[in-house]
Amino acid sequence: MDREEFMQKLEELFENEPDNNKFNAVLEMADAYAENEHETKKLEEKIQWGKDICAATGEDTDILPDQVFISIAEKLEDRMLENNGDLEYAVVQEVLAEYEKSKRS
Repeated sequence: MDREEFMQKLEELFENEPDNNKFNAVLEMADAYAENEHETKKLEEKIQWGKDICAATGEDTDILPDQVFISIAEKLEDRMLENNGDLEYAVVQEVLAEYEKSKRS
């Protein structure tokens, strides 16, 4: 069920209410719950990614706490973003060189 369907169901449930207080309260709680679930899922994905990276380097992941895997994932993500500018520049230069070469042919 997406948010729009959920809101329609809520509107049906609360259509006889004199004001929207209950509707708004339920909607706010649902939004908070969805946000919490989203953040939890993102955290679980970070842990798994960090664990996978750690395992790929040959480290024993069974003895390490989740915070280590979160730190690995975050540091790797930060470094990927830092290097992103250099990578973008290199790709643009490579494509432009190929384009210029194809124009000459």
